[in-house]
Amino acid sequence: MIQKAYRNKNININCVDSLGRGALTLAIDGENLEMVELLVIMGVETKDALLHSINVEFVEAVELLLEHEELIHKDGEPYVRIFPLKHI
Repeated sequence: MIQKAYRNKNININCVDSLGRGALTLAIDGENLEMVELLVIMGVETKDALLHSINVEFVEAVELLLEHEELIHKDGEPYVRIFPLKHI
């Protein structure tokens, strides 16, 4: 259902709630690996998702996000793009 809505441009996968949490953060908090994988495949902005996954000790998400980072890495750029964290 999410994939269909995304294909039809009926959903913004990068939107956030009033607390600044996006779908990826919520999927990590809920330890929903399938949703994390789907969002990454759909091109969600990962921002600080790797750091958040480490913080909540969601090992499978850490591994998935590290693999994703390796796939999108460009020579000469840092591996992980660090964004300021609001919750630290």
